[in-house]
Amino acid sequence: MKPIEIHSILETANPLRFHLISGENYSGTFIKDEQTGYIQLIGTSISFPIWAIKRIQRTP
Repeated sequence: MKPIEIHSILETANPLRFHLISGENYSGTFIKDEQTGYIQLIGTSISFPIWAIKRIQRTP
């Protein structure tokens, strides 16, 4: 995905399913930290940088 597509989806959708370039998949509600460029899944200690996102899907 292009960075502009990622940022557009992050601004408008929650919860989401993230597919990372490492092959990991995470689903849930997130908090985006503009200063660090990281996303943290609420209720977990999981965080990852925005650049590591391969694909995002909206979840119902």
